[in-house]
Amino acid sequence: FFRTLATGHKTMTPPYLAAAQGGRQHLVAAASQCLLFKEVLEVLQLSMWTLTLQEEGLEDVRDFKGPGGRGRLEEVLEESGLDTDHIALIVSAVCAAPAVDGPAAAPPPSLGASPDTPGAVVDAEEGSPDPILQELPGLRAPGLAGPARAALIADPNYWRDLCPQLHFQDPEVARRAQSSVLCFGDEQIQQCRDRMLHDGYFDIIAGAELDWAVDVQAIAQAIQTLSAHGWPPAFLLMYDEPWVMAHQVQDLVLRCTGNSLVMDFSMFFVGSGRTARGTPDHAGGPSSKGWPPHRDRGTDASTTAFNPDGTPQYVTTWIPLTDASSVNSCLYCVPKAHDPGYTGGDKGRNPLQAIFSRSENFQHIRALPCPAGSLLQFSHRLLHWGGAMDPQVRAWKGEPPRVALSFASAHKSFEEPYLPAELLPLPPPSARAALIGAQAIAYCQNEDPGPWRMALYWDCASVQTFTPRFQAIVRGNYEAYMAGNHSP
Repeated sequence: FFRTLATGHKTMTPPYLAAAQGGRQHLVAAASQCLLFKEVLEVLQLSMWTLTLQEEGLEDVRDFKGPGGRGRLEEVLEESGLDTDHIALIVSAVCAAPAVDGPAAAPPPSLGASPDTPGAVVDAEEGSPDPILQELPGLRAPGLAGPARAALIADPNYWRDLCPQLHFQDPEVARRAQSSVLCFGDEQIQQCRDRMLHDGYFDIIAGAELDWAVDVQAIAQAIQTLSAHGWPPAFLLMYDEPWVMAHQVQDLVLRCTGNSLVMDFSMFFVGSGRTARGTPDHAGGPSSKGWPPHRDRGTDASTTAFNPDGTPQYVTTWIPLTDASSVNSCLYCVPKAHDPGYTGGDKGRNPLQAIFSRSENFQHIRALPCPAGSLLQFSHRLLHWGGAMDPQVRAWKGEPPRVALSFASAHKSFEEPYLPAELLPLPPPSARAALIGAQAIAYCQNEDPGPWRMALYWDCASVQTFTPRFQAIVRGNYEAYMAGNHSP
């Protein structure tokens, strides 16, 4: 994202271009700490060039750290067929600073104190206190350091009291998670693979095959409770249940695509009546609709992230926790066969304009309604979106608001897990709160948290070490948000 913007998109205003260039600098800085070209490419999100560079004999970046290294590297990369922007990015990272001698690079540093607000999360605006402050008044304490605020957010007693129907670090739930992996026969796995290859997605409707080890209805109620107390739905991750569901699905994901959980979670409550800042939303506002049309990994570089058999190296598993219908914002998509950009790339065009250049192409839009507890799984290239809910029609039909959760799985060569795999299936509270904060920052363009929450999320994220690529995204988004729009 930052690389694309920082190359000089002609429609960008100077402040946003500057912010994007800052994000690019963090990617380069993170990649400069790597010792192997493979690692550099992973951090820069250029893993599709790994095999090409290996064929050119490029392995250890220290071969190009000395005098004349930059010129030699540029020459090799030009001969390999890389485009000029990718060459410049790789060269900037490799030649930024001498690599540390030794068999392996040092572990990446944690995010640390906010680059803009090193010691303070400012109180909410006078006269309109953030609901989180009412829930955790200890956050008001003067001079409270970032780690102390993060510890308050991760307090087990608060979360157990808020949603007692769910579990929090329950040993029995951990045991159940290990023994309740969903099992599917070879025939059904092949059918799922075939549908993924043909449409870019498949679904499994709720029933005996989806024997969830958790109470789906209780999870939906918990998200509504969180919202009523001013918390974004993402804080469901403080509880064991979403982690258990993700663990249950991993065998299905692995057998269909070869991917593993990367801990990229999203929670949705369409019809909550609250904004991402915890304040009441207006009629027809963001809380009444799903996310607009998008691809989960939308750069043209991601069109190469497919296995030799055609299965995607990144998939999203989406699970409705209440019935999802066309009235309350089910998902919609354009199947692979009717989307020229799915495999060919959008080449700088708006994918909607390319797909719907002819009016009859609107007939290829596919609605994906499904009852609570069903499962949708789709490729990173599938163009999809959530519908807009009409509260009046929903009331007439007596339908619930749409509540759902999703999580992503990927091949390690395309995207590494955000947290160490040894923390699974049930990470400790501090890691859960850190992931929630980091992802709120990573997705702030979809759900604007406001400056006070943005800084609080930074404090939560800063106590955990993530992969260099994800840390660069979080830091870049935080700086761009604060510099471009707000001050905490």
